[in-house]
Amino acid sequence: MKYRHDYLSRDETLSALGVTAKTLYSYVSRGKIQSIPVPGTHRHLYARADVDAMVARGRGRVPRAVTAATSMHWGEPIVATSITRIDEHGPRYRSHAAVELATQGYPFEAIVELLVTGTWNPLAEPWPMIELPERLHALLHLHAELGPPDDIGNLMAMCALALNGHEMPDGPQCAHGDLRRVQRVYHALVGCIGFLSTSRAYIPRRPNERLAAWALRASGASTTRSAIEAINALLIVCADHELTPATLAARAAASTSAPLFNSVAAAICTHLGTSVGGATYVVERRLVARLSGATHNDHLDRIRAEGKTLYGFNHPLYPNGDPRAQVLLGLAAKQAHNASRAKAMARLLADANERFQLTPGLALSLVALTQAVGMPGGSAAALWMVARTSGWCAHAIEQREQAFMLRPRATYRPADV
Repeated sequence: MKYRHDYLSRDETLSALGVTAKTLYSYVSRGKIQSIPVPGTHRHLYARADVDAMVARGRGRVPRAVTAATSMHWGEPIVATSITRIDEHGPRYRSHAAVELATQGYPFEAIVELLVTGTWNPLAEPWPMIELPERLHALLHLHAELGPPDDIGNLMAMCALALNGHEMPDGPQCAHGDLRRVQRVYHALVGCIGFLSTSRAYIPRRPNERLAAWALRASGASTTRSAIEAINALLIVCADHELTPATLAARAAASTSAPLFNSVAAAICTHLGTSVGGATYVVERRLVARLSGATHNDHLDRIRAEGKTLYGFNHPLYPNGDPRAQVLLGLAAKQAHNASRAKAMARLLADANERFQLTPGLALSLVALTQAVGMPGGSAAALWMVARTSGWCAHAIEQREQAFMLRPRATYRPADV
């Protein structure tokens, strides 16, 4: 059963574990399951993550089928990759620490080329201009007339698919050809951020314009040097994160010999779920939009109940806090736009950490930074997809080169009658 909140009631916990109340209380007393009181009552709630962990472990030796099943939920690695490794300091792109790359001022284009080709060129020049196919221009024109302007994710997926037909799927499979395809994807996607601005239109790239500057300009925000550097850092730390659900979708598509553009579209559609990229919309609409000193305690209560489920607090891979989020929140604090909201956010995060030991994740920090530089709503989701496209492309290319189809098996369990 999937529960909405981060904490379960006693009955839900007992049902999930299949134990007695006495056994549950022993788990709590031994520190295996966190328990918190419900204010004004004698009842307690139980940490869903702890309950899920106990259910996954079970008792005694774990059967191979169970091991395979649990590997699909933050478990053991199931795919070999030379692209990204994750440790407590964040992702490392082909042995280069992402956080260090972001803070040292390298252009995002260099990180894209590193992920896609494996070649480190810290002085990567701005990419050449690429002409987009007529069918894509027609799609963008139609979306400007009929499409909801803030539906940026589905628009980007359609743009990726619209690139098909411009070249044959069995075209040259080489590093140069792959990078050219990736550059074509970026020319299709970044300008779509303009639909979030008051212009409500695709904003073309200018000659020699860096991707970070283009994205900021397309959004209608001020393109100060500080803001461009902040968005460049955002793109770098979000470029890849190993085998996320969207990356797995990209690799699955690539393993069937689908074109690169299809793999990107599959990844975007997967990323839009509210458990991943779509969480930025939840943060914007349910947390940040009403954030003020007067709503501080109400927001704390909401974070306590749903911080992990809805807002991405306490990333499972970073028990000491997500280093990517720390970098982005630090950059947000240096920006001048909407200083009062930034101050309210800093207070909220400090209290959430002190009272509930909750640390912010990527979704919240992306929203904080995009708002700090004056970008419109929806920009956090858009930039996350723009950044992660480099990783999706790299994984799709690597999966193609590994030359086997991803086809896991399922364990059949008859439905309860």
